Amino acid sequence: MSSSILFRLSGLSCILAGVAVAIGWVAMSVSPSGVALNTLIIIVGLLLAPLAITGLYLRQREESGSLGAVAYFVTMIGVGLVTGLNYAVAFVLLSLSESQRTELLAGTTGAAFGVTGVVSLVGVILFGIATFRAGVFSRVPAVLLVIGNVPLGLVPLFPPVGVAIGAVVFGAALIWLGSELWSARGEAQVSP
Repeated sequence: MSSSILFRLSGLSCILAGVAVAIGWVAMSVSPSGVALNTLIIIVGLLLAPLAITGLYLRQREESGSLGAVAYFVTMIGVGLVTGLNYAVAFVLLSLSESQRTELLAGTTGAAFGVTGVVSLVGVILFGIATFRAGVFSRVPAVLLVIGNVPLGLVPLFPPVGVAIGAVVFGAALIWLGSELWSARGEAQVSP
């Protein structure tokens, strides 16, 4: 596969992931009763994220250096953890009674969810910094990526509207970066 095709597919994945994450979280804040469907929309965005993140990383690999490699690694772990967390919410937690959920989240599951949020947040912060420093993509979406991800990584600390606003900012950053990856900015050759 040529790098041009990879970057275009990654760019499209980035755009679609941004749309899905924003729609899922906004819908969640507007219609909390639709948690299962809204979480599935978010999961779709998360499933697109690895290709998106890989394309963004490969496009700026040389310019982002060691920080970019670490950021890519931590971000990919964070995406995997967050995908699992959302899967658990959609298919496990929602089938439990309120008292069972409360009991489960008061134990190690709740702690694991917290660690998941922090790992994801740290990964995106590092990735945003690496992207900003590399200068391959516009710097504004790199900053927006970090700002928008703070409420997403720390969901329990924000009201639903704050999480929704963060998701829109985060989604807009992904759409912007994906558009740049899709366009001529993503045309540079990637060596194997």
